[in-house]
Amino acid sequence: MQRRNRKAPAEKVFEELVEMSSILPWWISVGIAILLFAIVPFRVPQTGNVFLPNQMTGLVIAMIFGAIFKYAIPAALFLGGLKNLFQRGKSAWMFKNINTNGAKETLRELSWKDFEFLISEYFKKENFRVDLINANGADGGIDIKLYKNGELFLVQCKHYKAWKVPVQVVRELYGLMSAENAVGGYVVTTGKFTNEAFTFATNKKIILIDGSKLEKILDNDLSIRATEMAIQSSGKNLCPRCGNELVVRSSSRGQFFGCSSFPKCRYTRDLK
Repeated sequence: MQRRNRKAPAEKVFEELVEMSSILPWWISVGIAILLFAIVPFRVPQTGNVFLPNQMTGLVIAMIFGAIFKYAIPAALFLGGLKNLFQRGKSAWMFKNINTNGAKETLRELSWKDFEFLISEYFKKENFRVDLINANGADGGIDIKLYKNGELFLVQCKHYKAWKVPVQVVRELYGLMSAENAVGGYVVTTGKFTNEAFTFATNKKIILIDGSKLEKILDNDLSIRATEMAIQSSGKNLCPRCGNELVVRSSSRGQFFGCSSFPKCRYTRDLK
């Protein structure tokens, strides 16, 4: 049996710091890295110097902390900043590809890992705070965690091209929602769902998005966003879906723009 490579605690901490810093704007992570490298003192004592035991202990501790804050942490922050830049470029390329070639063609060419990344980027555009779970194979039933208004949502992605997602996948997500205190969940696939999966998800705050529905969502969403930009640049306050006037509405979460033809059209936009 092949042994699993276990990571040292220091390596895990370093990787977690890279992940955390990749959430920040890249210029903040890189800026802090440069600042720490510039201001943190670090000096290796010259050979031949004689130190008392208590002096040696303090010197070793100072060297360890100096190396951590001058080299290790700045390196993690810098890598996190580069990762953020890479993700921004990758996200822009994916959505540009959808806009040019359509969602169907783009989804067909993606690997399962890029598929999860695309779904996470889509939810970012929907104003969720996104935590993409990095996993090599087994993912524990959760690929993405979404946060909005203090509430947690779980997402399971299935990059199926021919298979149907069985009911067991939906049952597993439902159990994890209870364990994680999530208020809702999504199962997103490039394939289809079985009838049993649809039946089980009914009235359980689980949204099932199959391949055809996902293609429409991505294509329509980009079209709507392009229309929004055109309308906003023209100075008009119109609904990009139906063309009716947008009006200010209120809810328990504050004010927002809503379509005047509601409930026929349910388009909303943040009030800015």
